[in-house]
Amino acid sequence: MFIFKVSVYLLLILLFTACSTSNPFKQVALHSVVDINPIQIKQDFAKKKPDKLQIVNSVIFDSYWGSFYSLGYFKRDLTRNCFTLVALNPGGVRLFQITDNDGDVKYSCSIEELKKLGAFVTYIAGDIKNIYFDNIPSDNAIIKKKGDKIVFIELLENAKIEYSFGGKNNYLLGKILLRKRNWFWRFILDDYYRVWSVGYYGYKANKGKVYPRNIYYENNVLNYRLIIRLKEIM
Repeated sequence: MFIFKVSVYLLLILLFTACSTSNPFKQVALHSVVDINPIQIKQDFAKKKPDKLQIVNSVIFDSYWGSFYSLGYFKRDLTRNCFTLVALNPGGVRLFQITDNDGDVKYSCSIEELKKLGAFVTYIAGDIKNIYFDNIPSDNAIIKKKGDKIVFIELLENAKIEYSFGGKNNYLLGKILLRKRNWFWRFILDDYYRVWSVGYYGYKANKGKVYPRNIYYENNVLNYRLIIRLKEIM
């Protein structure tokens, strides 16, 4: 239902593009992590991550029925746990705006047809936070070395988040939220199923901080993807 309603309303104002059901980004080259100190790379990455950022991205919203393109101005402040997202059409006209001030989510739009999207703003805000917030695992996370990656496993109630680090600079490569299945399904399926995942494909350095260059986000429950490309750091 969520995907259907979003498609109806966005179809009226976003640029239609060819469907792109696969991840268009290539994984960064990986290197051995045998001699890498996991705690050190986590601390180093935390220092490189800006608490405040203002960026412009291009965003493709992709599902089985097609793809839709928009531009997005995004402002985030980790110290205040807040963000602002302004969606623009390719001509630069404001379509809608979402703000989240420490959990207080507000939505406004410039087009009448987009007013009903307000009912889904909590889903959108949640996806944004999955991508741009909580990118440093806690000190309680379990640490494992899997191949050429270092994985931090954050245990939650009936779920877990896996953070993968690796590549030339050992930056964050991705996050996955896995939720435990009902006891019945665990007899015939894996213990966990994927709720969402996000991959970061390269970073751009600016004034001593790093910003994700390309992002691929997949919501496995609602069956859609976001393909995000960094356009400008402000």
